[in-house]
Parts: sequence; C-alpha cells; structure tokens
Amino acid sequence: MEQETKEDFKTYMREQGRVERDKLKTMTIGEKADYIWTYYKAHIIIAAFLILSAVSLASHLLKGSQESILYSMVINSDVWQTDDSTPPIYTDFMAEKGFDSKKYKVDYHAGLTVALNEEGEAKDLQMFSVVATLLMSGTVDHILTDEDVVVMLGEIGYIMPMEEYLPQEKIAEYDREGKIIYGTHPDTKKETAFGLSLGESQRIKQAGLFSFSPAYAMIYAAPHLENSIDFLFFLEP
Repeated sequence: MEQETKEDFKTYMREQGRVERDKLKTMTIGEKADYIWTYYKAHIIIAAFLILSAVSLASHLLKGSQESILYSMVINSDVWQTDDSTPPIYTDFMAEKGFDSKKYKVDYHAGLTVALNEEGEAKDLQMFSVVATLLMSGTVDHILTDEDVVVMLGEIGYIMPMEEYLPQEKIAEYDREGKIIYGTHPDTKKETAFGLSLGESQRIKQAGLFSFSPAYAMIYAAPHLENSIDFLFFLEP
C-alpha cells in the first residue's frame, strides 16, 4: 500500500509538472499568484513553518525598491538564509555584469531541503510539496542543488532541458567534459540534458554554500532567463 501511494504521488506530480509549466507560460504574474493560492493552499498550510520564509521573501520582492534581476533557489545547502544579506557570489555577478546595486538586486532562497530515498524519490512529501509549489510559482529562475535532485525534478517535469536555452555546440562541449547531468524526459522518454555539474567551479567552492559538488538547472518559465544563462556562464567550471 505504501509503495502504491508513492507511485501514485510520483505519477501525479509528473503530470502536474507538465500541465503547470504549460499553464504558467501563458499567465501574467498576478494570474500566477491567484492560481498558486487557489490550487495549492493545502500544501502551503501543511508546511506553514517553511512557507513563512517563502512569504517573507515574496514580501521582500514586492516591497523592495530595487529591481530583481535573478531569483536563485539553493536546495540542500549548508547555509540557512537568516537575513536579507546577499552572498558575495551574487553581488560579484552583479558587479561583473555592470548592474548598479542601488537599483538592482539578486534574490535567493536557501534553507529548503529535499532528501531522496533509494528509489530516487522525495522522502518527505510535505517538504517536497513546498518546493514544488515554489517551482510552479513562475518566480524561480534556476536551482543550485545536488545532481540527484536535479534528475528527480527533471524527470517529473520542473526542469527546462538545456537544449531549450543553450546552443547544441555548447551542450556538446559540456558533454565532452563530462559535466552534463542526464535524465529521462517525462514526455518524450528520451535521455535529456537537465543540468550542469559545478564541481570544479572555483566560485562555487569559494561561496561556501555546499559541502558537496552542486549542480545547476534552469526552471521552466524562468522570468529572468537571459540573466540566469549569464549566471551559469559566470559559475561554470
């Protein structure tokens, strides 16, 4: 019975990921907010203590005088986000790209965790529902997390295949270097490049966010796609 429940949930989340990314592509920001609250408030209530940090971040996004150029979600980090300070890895990116820190900012969210079982599925379904809700909100550009989580989210339908935002020659270059993270596409069932290993990135190592070698993956409906691609190149090993 427990195995059937897990399989049912996995199938449900895979289908939800496919349906949601199609819907979110056509919605305005206001429509996205109304949609998320209407259909996912049960998940939010169940994991209220975790959502409080997300609500705090959303408030910061709405009230801040600076324009956000990027929203980075850090999953399974060693660092818990406790204040509004921005890690140097993001401020260095802004400086390199010439963004005035008085007018622009990078938003990031740390503190969420997704532990997987031996089958590569989320152990804590309540925690996973929080992450899934945030990923479906249309505000997250990309995630930094461990490779297994990238594969799991990609195979459910939350990760944008690399071929949709990078040229084939760049993907081939990463592939030759053994940096591509592959998984099975939920619709085509084909092997798909979902993310890039950042294990050799000096900037990631210096950031001190992880005790392991993290990976980068783009989220469907990323609102700052071009800046997020530039951030990937900024981080690449």
